[in-house]
Amino acid sequence: MFTEPSSSVSDLTGPLLMRLLAGDASGVDRVLTLGYARGADTALIARDLITPALTEVGELWRQGQITIAEEHLATALVGRVLTRRSAALFAERPGAPRIVLTCLAGEFHELGIRISADVAQEAGWEAELLGSNVPRRDALHYIEQRTPEAVGLSVTLTAHIAECARTIDDLRRVAPRSKILVGGLAVRHDPDLGRASGADEVIQDAVGFKAWLIANLPKVSATPPVPPASLPDAMRRRLSKPRAR
Repeated sequence: MFTEPSSSVSDLTGPLLMRLLAGDASGVDRVLTLGYARGADTALIARDLITPALTEVGELWRQGQITIAEEHLATALVGRVLTRRSAALFAERPGAPRIVLTCLAGEFHELGIRISADVAQEAGWEAELLGSNVPRRDALHYIEQRTPEAVGLSVTLTAHIAECARTIDDLRRVAPRSKILVGGLAVRHDPDLGRASGADEVIQDAVGFKAWLIANLPKVSATPPVPPASLPDAMRRRLSKPRAR
């Protein structure tokens, strides 16, 4: 059963925003570490700390008070700090259920699924992160071979809802057992858009995502992981050659 953490980190939004605008990676790390030290998990920190701070960064950019470079740096700082943390804490879990997380083609904002991967790991899943701007054909090919228990699609632009629906239709064909989730800015405030795409679940924030993951956590993965593609003969021969010492 999922119980939402009672820890509060919203008061850290101001300090995090200041560190982001200053380009201070160590300061960002300290603020996020303080949030974790209070007992918050990544889902809560994402919803109540990172999202409000980055929303304010985006608003400052829209008002012309900061440049797009500074906005991009703020996003990159959060991603860098979380990547360092997850690399230290998470290891592969053989037999854990798998979720593949990907952005649609034309979607370049991948921090959301990057954070979602950590949330999934904390919830007992094995997360496979494909990143931003993944062509539909390539995503389908990968997912068909991996047969994950779930697939998460990130949609930032409402103009991409139609592409999301087409992707989901194709996923039903190549991975009929996979549950399909859709999240991102395009559906955060208008879940009807997500439901219109045909997804099994619309994710509005990281805490809701974790609740879904825990509620749908199978005991073991239904299918063992499979390499995404066999290596071409030329590549296999190249890799099999002994390396010079």
